[in-house]
Amino acid sequence: MSQPDPTRWTPPDQGPPVASGPPHPHQPAPAQPPPYGQPGTYPQPDPGQPGAYGAPGPDGQPGSYGRPGPYEQPGTYGQPGPYGQPGSYGEPGPYEQPGIYGQPGPYGQPGTYGQPGPYGQPGTYGQPGLYGGVGPYGQGGGYAGYGYGGFGRRGWAGRAAVGTPYHRMLRNPHYRWWLTVLATVVLLIGILGVTLVAGVAAFLGWAVGHHGELPQPKGDQLLPNVTADLGFQLASLALLTPVALATAWLQRRRPGTLSSVVGRLRWRWLAMCCAPALGFVVVAYLCSYAAEKIFTHDKVAFLPSWGGWHQFLAPALVIVLLVPFQATAEEYVFRGWLIQAIGSFWPERWQASAPGRWVTLWPALAVSAVVFMLGHGYTGWARLDILVFAMVAGWLAVKTGGLESGIALHTFNNLYAFLVPAASGQLVDAMHQGGSPWWALPADLLPMALYAGAILLLARRRVHTRVPETEPSSA
Repeated sequence: MSQPDPTRWTPPDQGPPVASGPPHPHQPAPAQPPPYGQPGTYPQPDPGQPGAYGAPGPDGQPGSYGRPGPYEQPGTYGQPGPYGQPGSYGEPGPYEQPGIYGQPGPYGQPGTYGQPGPYGQPGTYGQPGLYGGVGPYGQGGGYAGYGYGGFGRRGWAGRAAVGTPYHRMLRNPHYRWWLTVLATVVLLIGILGVTLVAGVAAFLGWAVGHHGELPQPKGDQLLPNVTADLGFQLASLALLTPVALATAWLQRRRPGTLSSVVGRLRWRWLAMCCAPALGFVVVAYLCSYAAEKIFTHDKVAFLPSWGGWHQFLAPALVIVLLVPFQATAEEYVFRGWLIQAIGSFWPERWQASAPGRWVTLWPALAVSAVVFMLGHGYTGWARLDILVFAMVAGWLAVKTGGLESGIALHTFNNLYAFLVPAASGQLVDAMHQGGSPWWALPADLLPMALYAGAILLLARRRVHTRVPETEPSSA
C-alpha cells in the first residue's frame, strides 16, 4: 500500500488524502490557505475584535505589531503616548509624568538612577531626601551628608553614623573641636544668664507679693520663706535644659541627640525605668535605717515624725511639680552635654581599639562626675557619695544609649531627699548640703548597684536602642 503524499494539502473535512494522480474532474478544488498577513477565511476574525498581523482594529480598537491604535491608545516601541499617557523605552511622557532610565521627572517628581529631583531635593539612588536633606533614621539618604531640616544647601545639623555610641554622638561630618569650645563658652554664659534672670524674677515676685518689701538673703537662702526659696532654686535649675538644647545647635547637631542615640527622649523606656528607681528609693531608705541603727547604737525611728499637713502640703506641691524638671536639667548638662563633649573629642580611629575605647569613655565619665560633685555644696563622705552617683548615672547613659535611666534615678532620689524632711517639718535641713557619716556611703552603694543591675537586665530584655540605627524617630 502506497504512503500518502506529504506535499499535498488535505482539507479538514475531506477524509484521507488521494494516494496519487490529479483530482477527479467533477470534484471541487480544495481551498487554499490565505496568504501570510492577509485577512483570510481560516479563521475569520470576529466583528469588533482587533485586526490581526498588523492591520488596525475597527471602531477604536488598538492595532498590534507597532501600529498605533486610534482614539487615545498609547503607542509602543518608543513612541510617546498622546493625552498624558507615559511613553516607553526612555521617552519622557508629557503632562507631568515622571521620566524613566535616568531622566528627571518634572514638576517635583523624583528622578531615578541617581538623578536629583528638582526643587532642591537630593538624589540617593532616585529616592528624595526629606526637607532638603537626609531623612531621620532611615528616611531618604544615608550617612549624614545633608543636615536634617538644615539651612542652606548642605544643611546645618549633621547626624552621627550608624553604630556610634552615646558618648560619641558629636562625631558627625560637621564635627569641629573649636565648635565644642565655642558651645562650652556659650553654655556657661547661658547658665549664668538664666540664674541671674531667675534671681531677679524671684526678687521682683517677692516684692510684689509683700507690698514692695525686698527679701533679705540669709546665707545660701535667697528668699526668707523656705518653700519659696526651694521653688526658686528648682526652677532656676530646670531652665538649664533649654540652654543645653540650644547650645547643641552650635555644635552642628540635632539637639535631640542629647536625649538619646535615636534623637529623642524615649518616653516608654523612661516609664519602664521608673519602677527600678522606685525600688532604689525603698532599698536606700531601708539601708540607711539599718546602717544608722547599727553604727550609732541609737533608738532610731523607722518612720519620721509627722509635721502636719499645714507644713507638708505646700512644699510637697512644689517638690512634685519642679523636681522632675530640675533633675532632668542636671542630667542633660552633666550626663548629656558634658560627657558627649569630652567623649567625642578623641579621634575616630581610637574607637576601633579596646584601649582607645577606654580613653574615649572613662575620662568623660570621670570629668563629668567631678564637675557634678563640685557643683554641689556637699563635704566629706557626702562628696564621694555624690561622685559615685554621677559615675553610675553616666555609665548607664552610655550602656543604654540615653539619659532616661539617669533621669528616673535622679528624680526619685531627689523626691525622696526632699519629701521625707518636708513630711517631718524639717525641709530647711534638706536645703543645706553638708557632710554625712562614713556609713552613709555603703548604705547608698548597695541600692545604686541593685538599680544598675536592674536597668541592664531590663534593657537586655526590652527593645530599645543603644546606638543609632535605621528606625523611626517619632516622639
